[in-house]
Amino acid sequence: MEFPDFLAGYVRIQVSGDACERFFNLCAYHRLKLWRLLPEAEAYTACISVRDFRKLKTLVKKSHVRLRITERHGLPFFIRKYRRRRLWVLGFLAAVWLLLWLGAHVWRITLNGNVRQTSPPAKESPPPRYDLDSHHYCHCWLHHPSVEAKKGKVKLV
Repeated sequence: MEFPDFLAGYVRIQVSGDACERFFNLCAYHRLKLWRLLPEAEAYTACISVRDFRKLKTLVKKSHVRLRITERHGLPFFIRKYRRRRLWVLGFLAAVWLLLWLGAHVWRITLNGNVRQTSPPAKESPPPRYDLDSHHYCHCWLHHPSVEAKKGKVKLV
C-alpha cells in the first residue's frame, strides 16, 4: 500500500468460484491493479482501489465468480465513518496544523554555563568600530542630498 492508495481508498476483496483465474486474466487485460493477491482454502483475497473496484461488475458477470468486500481502508472510508463528528475532525486538523506551524519556528536557544570544565574568564572585547567602508554600516542615509561623505568622514550640509 502506498500513500496515494490510502488517499483514494482501497478495499480488500475475496474472490470465490470456479473461474477465479479467468477473473484475474480479465482484470489484467483491462489494466486493473490488484495487489496482495493471496490464495486461501477455496478463494483468493486481493486489494484493489475504489476506482478500479467500480469497474469490476461486468468482469464478475463474465467470469461467474462471487466477489465479497472483506475490509475497507483509506481516506474516503475514514471520512464516511467520522462524518457526524465534524468538530472532532476539525480539532484534529487544527492540532496538526498548529503542530506544523509551531515546529517551523525556533522558540528559544539557551546555553547555560560550563559545568564540568572551568575556563579562564573571557576578555572584554573593544566595541565594534564603524566607518563608511564597513559592511555593518547602514549606508542608506549617505545618498541623502544634505550629506557629503569624503574619505571616511561624514559632513552634514
